[in-house]
This record gives sequence, C-alpha cells and structure tokens, in this order.
Amino acid sequence: QVDFANPDLERFPLFAHATASVATIGPGETIFFPMGWWHATRIHEPCLSFGRVYLDGGNWSRYVGDVQAYWKQGRNPWFATVAGAYLRGVGRVLDVQERLR
Repeated sequence: QVDFANPDLERFPLFAHATASVATIGPGETIFFPMGWWHATRIHEPCLSFGRVYLDGGNWSRYVGDVQAYWKQGRNPWFATVAGAYLRGVGRVLDVQERLR
C-alpha cells in the first residue's frame, strides 16, 4: 500500500520511522523474510520470482487481524467481525490437527 520510493507520510506516518535494509539477490539465491516483516521489491531486469507464505499457529492470529483490518478499512465492519470469528474457529481446528501429527 505504501509507495516506498515516495511514501505518503500523512496517510502512513509511521513509515517515517522505518529502517530500510537493502539487498541485491543474484541468480539462484534466496531471501527469507521473518514473520511480520514488510518488504518491497525493485526488479532491474527480467526476472522470475516465487513467493510463499506459511501460516501456522505462530502467525495465525496476526493473519486473522490483517483480514479483519482489510474488511474494516473497506467499510464493512460486520463482515470483518464474521470473518474474524470464522477464522479463529478455523485456527482452533488447525491447532488440533497440528497436535495430532
């Protein structure tokens, strides 16, 4: 949502306190973003990239919060509440499944 090259600090005031880390990734290399880290990518030549998000008990509640925030921002607080309740229930089922492995 934030244009990292030209951020709107009125809309995203906390971006002014962000610390940038810059990395150049070469062919065959991989970069790992820990849970909760935001990132942006600038590609300088033709590229094929692959991203994967892994949801588990360690980050499920943050995911639920992001989904609810998305729907609240879209001016649909009722659906945000329903989606949050549903996803918390799904999280409990997944926790049981993980323990049974």
